[in-house]
Amino acid sequence: MPTPSFCPSCQGTFPLDADVDGRASCPGCGALVAVTTSCDVFVSFASEDLARARSVVSAFTGAGVTCWLAPERVEVGESFIQEIDSALTNASVLVLLLSRSAVVSPWVEMEVTVAKSNRCLILPLKIDECEVPRSFRMLLSHHQWEETSGKSIDTSMDRVIEKARAELRRRAARPLRADPAPAERTRPIEAPAPEGVNPSMSPYVGPQPFSKRMADRFFGRQQEAEALLRLLARSRVTLVYAPSGAGKSSLLNTVITQSLESQAFDVMLDARVGGALAGSVRAADIRNVFSYSALCGLVTPALPHPQWRLHDGLRSMQQKPETRGRILIFDQFEELFTQYRERFEDREDFFADVVQALRDDPELRVVFAMRQEYLADIDPLAELLPNDLAMQRMVLKRLGPEGALEAITRPALRYATFAPGVAEAIVSQLNTIRIPGFDSVIIEKRGEFIEMVHLQIVCSHLWSRLPAGITRIEERHVNEAAGEGQTFNEFVVNALNNFYDSTVAKVSDSAVTKAHGEYSRELIRLGMMKFVTPAATRTMVPHAHNRVGRLPDWIIEQLENEHLIRFEQRGGQRWYELSHDRLAGPVGRQMDRDVSALLFAADLLAKVHENVLLENNGSLNGYFGEHREVLVECSSFKDQAGLFSDEAEFVFRASIRTGLDMRAWSRRIGKDFPVVRDAVLRDALSTGSAEVRRHAVTLLGTEPVDELTQALVTVALNDEDESVRWYAGLSLARLDRADLFAALIVALDSVSTRARASRALVRILIAAETVVTAPTFEQCFSRVRPALRAAIRRGAWTQRLRENVAVLAFVFVPGATLAACAAAAFKWVPSIWNWSVTQATPSTAMGVFQGLTAGVIWAGLITVGIAMYHTVFGNEHNVRSLLRPVGAIAAGAVSGVISSALVVSLVIGVFDATPLTTMGWLRGGPFLHDIFVRTRFGWVDIITGTGLGIGMALATNALRASQAWQEFLNRERKMAGLDDAVRAIREIAWLALPRFWPVPLTMLLGGILAFTVPELGPVDGTKANASDLVKGLFGDGATQVIGAFWGIVGMSFGLIVMRSGFRIEPRDNRA
Repeated sequence: MPTPSFCPSCQGTFPLDADVDGRASCPGCGALVAVTTSCDVFVSFASEDLARARSVVSAFTGAGVTCWLAPERVEVGESFIQEIDSALTNASVLVLLLSRSAVVSPWVEMEVTVAKSNRCLILPLKIDECEVPRSFRMLLSHHQWEETSGKSIDTSMDRVIEKARAELRRRAARPLRADPAPAERTRPIEAPAPEGVNPSMSPYVGPQPFSKRMADRFFGRQQEAEALLRLLARSRVTLVYAPSGAGKSSLLNTVITQSLESQAFDVMLDARVGGALAGSVRAADIRNVFSYSALCGLVTPALPHPQWRLHDGLRSMQQKPETRGRILIFDQFEELFTQYRERFEDREDFFADVVQALRDDPELRVVFAMRQEYLADIDPLAELLPNDLAMQRMVLKRLGPEGALEAITRPALRYATFAPGVAEAIVSQLNTIRIPGFDSVIIEKRGEFIEMVHLQIVCSHLWSRLPAGITRIEERHVNEAAGEGQTFNEFVVNALNNFYDSTVAKVSDSAVTKAHGEYSRELIRLGMMKFVTPAATRTMVPHAHNRVGRLPDWIIEQLENEHLIRFEQRGGQRWYELSHDRLAGPVGRQMDRDVSALLFAADLLAKVHENVLLENNGSLNGYFGEHREVLVECSSFKDQAGLFSDEAEFVFRASIRTGLDMRAWSRRIGKDFPVVRDAVLRDALSTGSAEVRRHAVTLLGTEPVDELTQALVTVALNDEDESVRWYAGLSLARLDRADLFAALIVALDSVSTRARASRALVRILIAAETVVTAPTFEQCFSRVRPALRAAIRRGAWTQRLRENVAVLAFVFVPGATLAACAAAAFKWVPSIWNWSVTQATPSTAMGVFQGLTAGVIWAGLITVGIAMYHTVFGNEHNVRSLLRPVGAIAAGAVSGVISSALVVSLVIGVFDATPLTTMGWLRGGPFLHDIFVRTRFGWVDIITGTGLGIGMALATNALRASQAWQEFLNRERKMAGLDDAVRAIREIAWLALPRFWPVPLTMLLGGILAFTVPELGPVDGTKANASDLVKGLFGDGATQVIGAFWGIVGMSFGLIVMRSGFRIEPRDNRA
């Protein structure tokens, strides 16, 4: 074939046929001309600029200059890289078509770099407006380029062609030698000096998948790439299968795609049969779920029609101009068996779609890439293909040591070289496996393969820790890069797990995360579980509602920047997945107990929430359902961010409905979604459920919201439910704000609102005296008119008495019971000797009766009186001591007088005149006159009873003022049987005993006073003498003291029962 050749003698270009020596005679002047079969000009361009590249070639050909253009020179199946390298070696001139696509093409940059090292003349031709990156500017720093953007490319071609011809003339003018020197023939191209390591710019891709633009960093698979290209040249249906981690996706994305596109093929990489479906399309409307999923990745940005077949979608897509045909690549094809298993019948129909598409487009080729463990599943489907479309197969093995060595050393050549043995040592570590031996001892041995993602993560991490500027990587650099506390061997073993753990930790602790509040590592690991299937494979998760699965956008963006996940645009929607399927293992191993619990809670919440939305027309307005099981399972989320706004709203509504963990949920949601919290509370205040309104006003008292606190005044005045109004008043007292109280006080001035305002102030006053400290309320209340203030206070006392009647019963019953039993158990002893003021003759039975009576009346009524003071009139916030509150002492004294009067009345009513005379109470005069005036024995019990009441009040004050009692009162306990009751009574007795001393003291003083009151004399046959009176006062006083002690213990026990409750387990009648 004649080759255009230039004659330096006559300056002409003629098509010449070379002889065996590669020479020919010039037809113009007869001079001997060197003829070469190689091309003089290499045209470097991006595949998107193929049409303009052909225009450049036409211009050169018209001028008699031969050009090398990849699509016209490389056939399918030939070694694309070798052909380019050979063409660049033989070319004298490289014409560079600079465009927006070319400046980001690694292949174009590589071609320019090789041409520069070969000392080719580089002629840049800028064909559109583009920003030239720094790497290109450095390569072209000594070259002037032609500007053609905005005008026809032919305008500048004359100057470019003339420069090229001048270079060819210069080179052709060298003397022709019959046989070039062997040294010159074999002289290697000198590689430029390494630039030095830059730790912040790694030549390794790390965990991210290889894309088309990373082809210049993909090494170690040259033989496999050439074999696959040869297979594609003779087969229209090709299956590439490989084990997980072999790098089939990376090979297809880089070398294969670049090779095919350089040969003018239209490569379609975005077909995935297992991608999730768009939310706007129902699965039932889709004819074939696998064809539709594949078309979603191809037909963008619009969604394909649900009834389309594969060839329908391909027809709708405009084929790129100047291309030789389409190559459709189905990556991750195992999704045909792992996704949409309920649509298994669609698999055969999908293959029918593939056949129809191949028939419809004779230039179409199809490549399936899948994991080899699903190879048996594909066999029955492959048999459905006709003979002329039989599936050709190629196995891609995992990376071997030789390929791994190239993948380590070649990307780094521009920056640094590895010292002898260093890269080989890294390969050895990557190729070492650890297995348990027969004796359970871990042994190391050489493995069968090396995983590409493992290699890339190790090398990327290693590079980031190398010293900056070094041009030779030594063994010590590698060991230092492993970090303290571990060898490089250990670092290699744990690289994938460490990458995942460090990425999660980095994102959780980042400034971006802190700016949004917080997001724990457990929550990130929880969200990552959505990217892994039960079969330990990665799966795609759609982006919707500012989140992906359970991860918000600001977490997703960080994980994407760290290359843990990546996204694809499918049907106008973003779909995310793990950046590599080998990361499914590290993600799946994080399924610990805490993450499992969070995952279960999140799934339960999602299902219940979805069902509620379906039942309520997609809205939660007015809905406050009781979902205790959801609240219990989701309790971990109240301490950390992790719910989305709609989920948080649902949980908060359930919390307000049940009252369970309201404060914690309010704080969590108020921090994460304050607008949602305010809206839910506003809705709760207006709902028809009194229970929900009660919980809402209670919550506003503990977790106030400025925009809603004024609503508490309205509720306290106008709510139809008494309990809601009460809790609104309690919340107002908790808030203790003058502006809120002022609104109520103003309402007192209006006749129409006075009664409601008075009732509201009564509730606030009760709360301020019994529940919370409200000094601001006390100041505001003191400014109310005295008459109204007195009426409100009386109303508060009445209300407190009405609400605490049950307290009196709980105090009286245990107090009187314990006091009566203790007094009776003691009183029979002095009664044997007739040591009693109210006993005529010795009698054990009378002693027991009197002990029971005294315990019930004295101890029972005095404890009721003291308890009534505290529950009706007392202020829980006043200072407590032995003498405070004074009102309790007065209540004890009054109760002692009343109970004593009742005892005296009982004595007068039970005994007739004879025993009363024997006891010294009567002396033959008028009945009452003798008892209270003449003998005055009726005053003895009244005096001692009053002392008893004062002493019990003092002892109760001392007990209530003690820190030990407060701790005992607030202690969590379970009262579920007699043992628990006895245990509590015993503890109370030990607490009361050291503080009981005022009772014996007041009884001693009362006894001394009582001894001076009666008229004593030598009356025969009676006990009206000093000796019997002293004995009687001792016997009765001792009984009163013992009864008083157990009365105080019983009263305290009653309060404990009221606070803790008393629950008796049902009897188990099973045999």
